[in-house]
Amino acid sequence: TLKPIIEVLAGLPSVVVAFFILSVVWPTLLSDFVGKYSLLGAGLGVGVLSIPIIATITEDALSSVPRALREASVGLGATKMVTTLRVVVPAALSGITAALIIGASRALGETMLVTLAAGGAGGAGRALLPGSAGLTMTSAMANLATGTDNVATGGGVEFNPVDSLYFVGLLLFVMTLG
Repeated sequence: TLKPIIEVLAGLPSVVVAFFILSVVWPTLLSDFVGKYSLLGAGLGVGVLSIPIIATITEDALSSVPRALREASVGLGATKMVTTLRVVVPAALSGITAALIIGASRALGETMLVTLAAGGAGGAGRALLPGSAGLTMTSAMANLATGTDNVATGGGVEFNPVDSLYFVGLLLFVMTLG
């Protein structure tokens, strides 16, 4: 029963999750702690979108471990827990690692949800506190591409938005590749 629910969560559009965070989660759970637009709400939304992908790929990796390995472990007297931790997980480690990489890439690449839920479209600055509005790298790229970035223009510093866009994109690529 849990797997179909998780797979439905994986198919949700990011705009729907952002709307849910702003209209349901914030008023019921977060309104006493943070403002309406916060990195905490955006983080919850990104988690809702990333965890189903990680869970689905991990489950596929664990179920692809040959049954003979499990039976051999049990035949040698290992319990189910020992078989899982010492045989199945090491055999599926490459698939679990791939799931984590794909989930992290999805989280890093999420633009629309973070722009809406964290208040990035309003030009919120760089924030260190999860309860304040802010930008992530992808939402900053969206703002730079559309010309709505009014954060980077302060202080009389001249900058080229196209160069900034390419720099942030390159930095994201290096982080994902790493």
